[in-house]
Amino acid sequence: HKLVRAAVNNLRGRTIYELPDGVSDRVGFSVTREESAALWVQRTGGSNQLILLDLAGGATRTLLETSEPIEDPQWRPGRRDILCRIGSGIELVQSGTGQRTPIPTETTGELGQFFWSLAGDVVFYLNRREALRESNQLRQYDPGTRKEELVAKTSQFVRIVQNHNSTVFLGASGSKAGPYITILLTRPVREFPLCEHRAQDTLTVRPTFSGDSQAIFFQSDLHGKPALYLMTVDKLIERSS
Repeated sequence: HKLVRAAVNNLRGRTIYELPDGVSDRVGFSVTREESAALWVQRTGGSNQLILLDLAGGATRTLLETSEPIEDPQWRPGRRDILCRIGSGIELVQSGTGQRTPIPTETTGELGQFFWSLAGDVVFYLNRREALRESNQLRQYDPGTRKEELVAKTSQFVRIVQNHNSTVFLGASGSKAGPYITILLTRPVREFPLCEHRAQDTLTVRPTFSGDSQAIFFQSDLHGKPALYLMTVDKLIERSS
């Protein structure tokens, strides 16, 4: 297992880190916006380590080690906090000290996907309530005010992504009856189904906006094998700068 850095124009790779012997798995990966450091989780026996790599010098250090599973580490935009799932909850981890701060989330239902707003001021997460026969919810937590609240009920979203200012979300529904790619407006709250994804596993759909928010992309195996699909949405969403 190696971490390789490659140029897009020629795909020539350079190994910048090689995982040591005894590492049985690697989960999650994240790079700072300025590309100065990288994060990932590695498992050795019954131990889970959150590893920090200096991309300039190549030095690594173990930021956190625990017997609890660690998943999906994410740098906070513009800061050095790290958001990740530890055990059954999500926590903030300080990159300098490794100090952990649990983030309060809705206790009814299950924790789904989570991510920072692009400004780094709010944590969004999906609260999955299929087992309760209720709509899945998009919720948010503000670390500054310590306020947690509902953003919107959704049509069973299991994957979601935001536009540039977090006023429009793009979701993939896990409903078998309505396997839609849907636009969710938050002001006021409204949903617009765009198309059916009909993927066997909704978690692989991973919808996303283009850089100017005028098109969407998603993955599906609706025609028998995984493929990438594109749809223009310039009549529905304003262009982002």
